[in-house]
Amino acid sequence: MYKQILSALRAKFPGMQAKLLERVAKVLSKTVTEEDRVQDAVDGAGELVAEMADFVQKEGDRRANEAVKKHIESQGMMRMKMRTTRSRR
Repeated sequence: MYKQILSALRAKFPGMQAKLLERVAKVLSKTVTEEDRVQDAVDGAGELVAEMADFVQKEGDRRANEAVKKHIESQGMMRMKMRTTRSRR
């Protein structure tokens, strides 16, 4: 059922990240055992897909912000070291 579910998810959510749809298909394939239930499951998965996409986006943003913050902090430390080195001369 996984392949059928994944195909239906791709059709319903074009442009959505492939890995995200694969995970949703994996989850749905554990409970959907009949082919005639695939479309109902996919239709009901809209909120799950939206929530997962939102989580992925927020986590990516958080990690990017954290990296920028670390970079800025390291630049500040480098400037402080340069100032102290210059003032010792």
